[in-house]
Amino acid sequence: MTLSDREKTAAEYSLGTLRGKRRARVQNALDLDPALNGLVEAWDRRLAPLNDALPPIQPPASLLPRIEQRLFGFGVELPGTVTLRADQGEWVPLAAGVEAKVLYRNPVLKRQSVLIRIAPGASYETHRHPEDEECYVVEGSLSFGDHRLSAGDYHLAFKGGAHPPAHSKTGCLLFITTVVPA
Repeated sequence: MTLSDREKTAAEYSLGTLRGKRRARVQNALDLDPALNGLVEAWDRRLAPLNDALPPIQPPASLLPRIEQRLFGFGVELPGTVTLRADQGEWVPLAAGVEAKVLYRNPVLKRQSVLIRIAPGASYETHRHPEDEECYVVEGSLSFGDHRLSAGDYHLAFKGGAHPPAHSKTGCLLFITTVVPA
């Protein structure tokens, strides 16, 4: 039996062997292409008996920490959690006197948590927000023109919005959750 390319794609999708952009393209196509959806459902029915063919097994307790280490690149100290110590991670320059350290990236949600450190007197350029961006001022102060944020303040920039250049007279540390850059 020779399978068509569409049949192979449906089989790979059902088996879970399609990854990344190819899987996302097929996922999007399923809503728009009833024939492809039917092929995937047919493969799901063919493969379903394999789920019951073997008894379930419990993976070793050491497996999750090893997966998390590989995904996140740093130690897991409590099961089901990730800890990034203050001296871990890398500060990356964004502009003169402005640097960022990624704390966590969620590739599924395409979101990330980042610390931004702005030196006294430094500025960061105006930019558009492709998605909502949340900012919490941990220390110091930050201004967008006449709009001033101080330690403990929360700021939300909505998708599509832009603000004047960010400037800090005192220097500041910001905790930001935002979209992962493409």
